[in-house]
Amino acid sequence: MLEALDALGLSVEADKVAKRAVVVGCGGRFPIEKDAKEEVKLFLGNAVTAMRPLTAAVVAAGGNATYVLDGVPRMRERPIGDLGVGLKQLGASVDCFLGTDCPPVRINGIGGLHWWQAVPEATLEALKAQIATLQGEKEQLIRQHQEDLSAQKTSYKELKEQAMQARLQHEQDLKDAKAAAEARLAEACPVKLGNTAR
Repeated sequence: MLEALDALGLSVEADKVAKRAVVVGCGGRFPIEKDAKEEVKLFLGNAVTAMRPLTAAVVAAGGNATYVLDGVPRMRERPIGDLGVGLKQLGASVDCFLGTDCPPVRINGIGGLHWWQAVPEATLEALKAQIATLQGEKEQLIRQHQEDLSAQKTSYKELKEQAMQARLQHEQDLKDAKAAAEARLAEACPVKLGNTAR
């Protein structure tokens, strides 16, 4: 997200120690638009929570530049079509151009949002759909996180068991080797020292 904001020409100061960032706004159109001669590409990795607000922010900022917001393959599985529908109802030019209702999304700047063209009922329905989608994504992320934790616990348990089995096997190998050595020694020296003739 911070890299995308920096790419838009905003002043971004990140403090990794304090885990915070200071972003200086531009009061409207993004600075990058002044020098943009082709599509402005913004890569958001897997930050799905940044994709939606940044999409809306790029539309609301106005201007006439064209932006493409994209991410990793996993990001391309995250639905964003409902947001596009809502923004289109406000007059924006938004297109999930792969036809999947997921990123990448292209935004053609047409001077900002034309909110006076919006239909309140349709916008409300779009917002409800967006909330439902976000809730579904949240639940999916929680399930995925729980599955990952479970897999890590299982992997740790398996490694621990394998280490224990290896240790037991090593001890058994030592015992077998000792027994074999004693047997060979007994065969080589069948008469005990106490029975040796004087």
